Amino acid sequence: MRILLVEDDYGDAALVEDALSSAGIADILHHADSGQEGLAYLRRDGAHPGARRPDLILLDSSSCLEQRRA
Repeated sequence: MRILLVEDDYGDAALVEDALSSAGIADILHHADSGQEGLAYLRRDGAHPGARRPDLILLDSSSCLEQRRA
């Protein structure tokens, strides 16, 4: 399974990566550290011209909640 993880907190990203690896879920995991990089990956822009579409996208939920509350 190809997973795109969009997470700006490297500690949180490491926890998710470890959990997915331990569970044997993610064959390929790409970590984008911002929403802009995540979109570039999905659009195959910039440094991601050969990116394959992920099966699952995991978004940084804390940033989404913070923006919704603002």
